[in-house]
Amino acid sequence: KFLQDSAARGAALARAMSHDPHALPNRERALFTAVVDAYETKKYAEGVAAADAILKKFPEHGETLAMKGLIVRSMDEGHERHDEAHALCARGIECHPGSHVCWHVLGLVHRAERNHAESAKCYAQALKIDPENSLVMKDLSLVYAQTRNVKAFVALRWKILSRKRDQRMSYVALACGLHLMGEHENAYEVLDSYEKIRRGANIDHRGAWRDEDPLMKRFDASELALFKAKLKRAAGKEKDALALLERGEETIVDKVAYLTFKGEVQVALGMNAAAEETYWKLLERLPDSYDYHEALRVVKGLPEKVHDGAKEISDDDIAKLKSLYEEIGSKLQYCAAAKRLPLSFTKAGEEFKKLIVTYVEKPLRKGVPSLFEDLRNLYENSAKATLLEDIFTDTVRSLKESGKFLSGGATKSEDEKKECVMYAVNLLAMHYDEMGRRSSDGGAKEFAKAIECIDEAIASNDSCVELYLNKATILEHAGDLQGAANAAETSRKLDLADRYLNSNCVRHMLRAGRYAYAEQLAAMFARDGDQATNLFDMEATWFELEAAKCHIRGKKYGRALKYYHAVLTHFDQFIEDEFDFHGYCLRRTSISAYLDLLRAEDRMFARPEFREAARGAITLYVNLFDEPPAKKVADLEAKIAAMSSDDAAKFREHMRVEREREEAAEKARLEALEEQKKIAAAQESKNKSPKDTPQKVDPDPVGEALENTNQPLEQAMKFVEPLLKHAADYEETQLLAFEVFIRQGKPILALKTVNEALKIAPSSFRAKRNIVRLARSVEKMDESNAMKKILTMQVGKLMGDKTASEFAASMSFEEASHPVDIAAVAFAKREVGDDSALVEGAKATKMGAEFSLDDYLNALDTYADASEAAAEALTKTCAQAFPYATCFGGAKCTAREN
Repeated sequence: KFLQDSAARGAALARAMSHDPHALPNRERALFTAVVDAYETKKYAEGVAAADAILKKFPEHGETLAMKGLIVRSMDEGHERHDEAHALCARGIECHPGSHVCWHVLGLVHRAERNHAESAKCYAQALKIDPENSLVMKDLSLVYAQTRNVKAFVALRWKILSRKRDQRMSYVALACGLHLMGEHENAYEVLDSYEKIRRGANIDHRGAWRDEDPLMKRFDASELALFKAKLKRAAGKEKDALALLERGEETIVDKVAYLTFKGEVQVALGMNAAAEETYWKLLERLPDSYDYHEALRVVKGLPEKVHDGAKEISDDDIAKLKSLYEEIGSKLQYCAAAKRLPLSFTKAGEEFKKLIVTYVEKPLRKGVPSLFEDLRNLYENSAKATLLEDIFTDTVRSLKESGKFLSGGATKSEDEKKECVMYAVNLLAMHYDEMGRRSSDGGAKEFAKAIECIDEAIASNDSCVELYLNKATILEHAGDLQGAANAAETSRKLDLADRYLNSNCVRHMLRAGRYAYAEQLAAMFARDGDQATNLFDMEATWFELEAAKCHIRGKKYGRALKYYHAVLTHFDQFIEDEFDFHGYCLRRTSISAYLDLLRAEDRMFARPEFREAARGAITLYVNLFDEPPAKKVADLEAKIAAMSSDDAAKFREHMRVEREREEAAEKARLEALEEQKKIAAAQESKNKSPKDTPQKVDPDPVGEALENTNQPLEQAMKFVEPLLKHAADYEETQLLAFEVFIRQGKPILALKTVNEALKIAPSSFRAKRNIVRLARSVEKMDESNAMKKILTMQVGKLMGDKTASEFAASMSFEEASHPVDIAAVAFAKREVGDDSALVEGAKATKMGAEFSLDDYLNALDTYADASEAAAEALTKTCAQAFPYATCFGGAKCTAREN
């Protein structure tokens, strides 16, 4: 009977294949299986060969064509065969439009190209053809998770769960999706039903629960218990959450996470006494966690923030805080925070002085490099800053005279005395540096004292790396970029094998404009000496940002854009790397880490590194739009044409000499890099066999194509779009978007950015300047344009029904204090015809303790491209306030070395 049934089924299958024009004979079907296996094992050459063997006999077999396209796309690292891959997939669908395999494969191709929208469409079409295909459903759900289409993700996960009730991942994925949708109770019910099914053994057939790892059973149970409690709290049921936590205490293995969440729930329920006990347990585990110190203070009714610069603390609270930290110090022997935090909440006076002299003794004896960084926050209190100067000065004097600290401790030998004096003088130097940065007049006197002290410390021990690092920092804060680079170079030479010292020196060299030497230094620690490829592969955004700014100062805009686009590529890759974790984390039940990952990725483009790159790139592209390279060349030729023949000849000769000098410098740079590569490759070959993989050749190594693009605003939008999507709550994002939209002729979008900027910063002078610019742009619109009337009304509301001239006149230099804000006022006035406004704004710029050297540099950059007279006026003012500053030509700045 069984044999008869088998024979019948075989005959039916043979008949079906004979009627299916897309069916393959057994030999070719085996080859097709080999194609799929080759793709999955990344044996692409074998896969292409097997596909070609099938297509030789069946040239219109759609699934084979599609699979070949997928393999070609997987082989195409340089994107050189992109069109071929898509053509094969399209031909496959044309030959077999009813095949879910063809549509699924095309979806995979789009997925490899990060085109998730098209990928989702293809997967959805594949599901229409084969609604029960679990593999397609899984791939589509991952795309929905990546694109944060949570509603579609949940709907699909319900469908998967109804078909795969014997897989834990189905329950976990659905619960996470419901949680992200805000349906926390439903998410809890899903997990609860999973646990009931597992306890009751309702589904226990062979092959069930194959995705559960017996070795991870305890961890999985812990994650589920903690997640269920979080779901209850998210649903507003703190009591239920606390009950779940207490029942699952033995189950949850991450005790720090357990206690942290328990403390938060207890605080939310007003159970301060119980919460206090919880936070004491946390401090026993992590005694120096300031978060737990803050939480403990809150549950005891004390101020949450005690650092200098926070809200004023009453005498009564200070007494209670003192008692608390005496208790913490006695209970937790190794709690450094118990010694440091009293320095913050104790008022300036004799008691503070006793605490500080005791606190600094041990770090000075041991030469702790981070001592000053630890104390930096105290400078938010001016009274404490004054006391610190007296204390540090007296400490240096006491150590020099008697070898004793102010606390009474004595050095044990002459060598120890000499070392303690050195570190005390170094501390005093860092103090003067901080006071210089906070000075209202530029800090020239304070920086001079800082340099004098650090030189004294170096004279006592010229082989101490930390001293040269601190000297570089002091000189950089004073604006002496060349001197800082020299100090960093000295520190590097003290330990040539130290990567940090090398990187620090590279950063200072880039800031000093010594790009060629910085490249050589970076190559020393690069694989095979190829710093460009190696640093890109390492995603060293700090180097790329510094190099870009260096090239902007050198007017090499193509190279700067090259580095900014490298940063964009890195961040795109960070987002793309998330894709693999959707399936992995849900399969491994790493729920807490997965949800943290989603939150981090959603704010990825709001990180300072990307915003800095976007600011630089957008500004460059906007400038290239306003003044394209071709226009610069034409203007230069026109300028030469207006000269006399002798002057023109001299000018062209000067240009030729400069060009030859630059070419010689570039040739020397490349030769030095090649030499460095040879040295690094020779060194590496001692430990490793040489690599056979050929290095990729960059077709545009200096960014010439980027600089000469015909669509600079379209290139700028590559940076604007992620900013608007992920960092719209920053004023700078709206200001940058305005610069692009106003040039694209999109006044509605420009108006929207102005409104958003004013919501974020209602008194923003830069946003007000943009109102004037928008008003002038609307005035120039054709009367027949239907938008003009609406825009005139909306912009008029922003200006208080004033004209652009009246609104600009109402902005005064006295209202603005920040150097960049004063520049914004000046440019707003110039927008309505006040040509003297820029020089007046530059002269009105004031020195202030709250403004840094970089603030004045940003203001100078704003004026530089618009008015030489304004730039000169501001430079003259700043050169007096910052005599060490290289950019302002200060009298005391270090000359650049060749």
